[in-house]
Amino acid sequence: MNVGIDAAVAELTNERETTNNQFELGSITGVGEPIPDMRVTKSGRASNVTSGVITGVGGVRVMPYGGIKRVIQHIMHIAKVPESDQVSAPGDSGSWWIEEGTNKVVGLHFAGSNIPEFGLAITMSKILNALNVDIIL
Repeated sequence: MNVGIDAAVAELTNERETTNNQFELGSITGVGEPIPDMRVTKSGRASNVTSGVITGVGGVRVMPYGGIKRVIQHIMHIAKVPESDQVSAPGDSGSWWIEEGTNKVVGLHFAGSNIPEFGLAITMSKILNALNVDIIL
């Protein structure tokens, strides 16, 4: 399937207990739509809890995957906020970007840069639609 996203899905089988808790951020309340100037936060494996501000929505980028260039769509750009040194680090892919104040998921982190410091995520609602799945709260 080529739908212009970088994402995967897993089926829950009830063989393990699940919890609605993002490390140090609390429970997810639903899915929201990203908008410019929205403050977001994530809990990443490599960078821990970081914050940023959405500076662009609906972008497109060509990314190399195993030597093959793929067009990734529905990208949101997350910039560093003054009180933070870091937005993301290698190993944060798959982290949810969450709207501050509502705890609604707005994006799935997949890439970033250190110079300049920024993160890239795919709009969560576009991923859910492409994969025909929902988030179970």
